[in-house]
Amino acid sequence: EKGAQEPRFDEYRSGRHILIALHPDLKGYAQRLGQQADKLSDENPLPATSRVIEVLRSITFPSLCSTTNRFPSPIPPSTRD
Repeated sequence: EKGAQEPRFDEYRSGRHILIALHPDLKGYAQRLGQQADKLSDENPLPATSRVIEVLRSITFPSLCSTTNRFPSPIPPSTRD
């Protein structure tokens, strides 16, 4: 992919982490989600599912990505109560 004329994705390395992203904004979004998820998983006791969803949804999805059909949508609303 790196040698392609127009690569479909980029590879990012940070310490022991490797991230593949379609767009730099998605890379940042994934990193913020991961950092917040790590913080939540360190809580004792673990937070309720509803709290985890609330916190992760509060992370802003890149506006550039939400205006195109090329990128996935952010975390969808739950269909369960």
